[in-house]
Amino acid sequence: NYLADNSANDGEGAVIRVRSCNLTIEGKGSLKVEGKAKNAISNTKELTINSGNFDISAVGHGIYGKLGVNINGGKFDIDAGKSGIKSGDGDDASSYVYGYINVNSGSVSIDCGTNGFNCVGPVNVKDGRVSIASENGNGIDAIEDVQISGGTLIVNSYKSAIATDANVEIADNASLKLVTTGNGISAEKVTLNADGVIYIKTSPTYEKVTAETPETETKYVYKDGAYVLYDATVDGKNATLYTLRDSRGFEATEVVI
Repeated sequence: NYLADNSANDGEGAVIRVRSCNLTIEGKGSLKVEGKAKNAISNTKELTINSGNFDISAVGHGIYGKLGVNINGGKFDIDAGKSGIKSGDGDDASSYVYGYINVNSGSVSIDCGTNGFNCVGPVNVKDGRVSIASENGNGIDAIEDVQISGGTLIVNSYKSAIATDANVEIADNASLKLVTTGNGISAEKVTLNADGVIYIKTSPTYEKVTAETPETETKYVYKDGAYVLYDATVDGKNATLYTLRDSRGFEATEVVI
């Protein structure tokens, strides 16, 4: 199935647009959505997608759920001029409308102009596979906590791979590969407590790690122009962190390993 608008539209809406109630999408088929004027799929309340195959392109945002976005399954190929998936609204604290982005399962591939996930609120990735290529923005951009507790996150971004005004936690069986010309993870506090592999590669033009080095120097050492954690055991879990080149893998007040 194929749905599209045209570039002559007023640019105020989306190809699929729901205003007055929550929207749930599911099914076994495939849907191609092309937003030539603005967004592809938009809802002013909560948007939940449980299953299906989606080929989404838009000059604006690929998917927008103003009060929340839940991805519970399905396969998504998103090509967006702005953000791949957006939730929330507002330019400053006085005008914020809070939302959230949850990925509980599925496969999400985003090629976007600005932020892959753009959220005025928290972002949670619990399972599935998320791949983000951002031309001019952050991979994940949030103003509340970002938690990656499962699945695989791959980011190639111009700015930070993960950026939030709050905290970032990488936990359980999550695995990350972050490649960026900006910071790897930019947050108030970063907590690493994961079984998976965390790989961070940033631009050599950035400064070295600005957060305090953890007290256990044997687990987190400065070597070859980068802070590197080699096969450290953290609370009984094995966390392998690589930050490559003369770079700033983390910009945070505190890094907990």
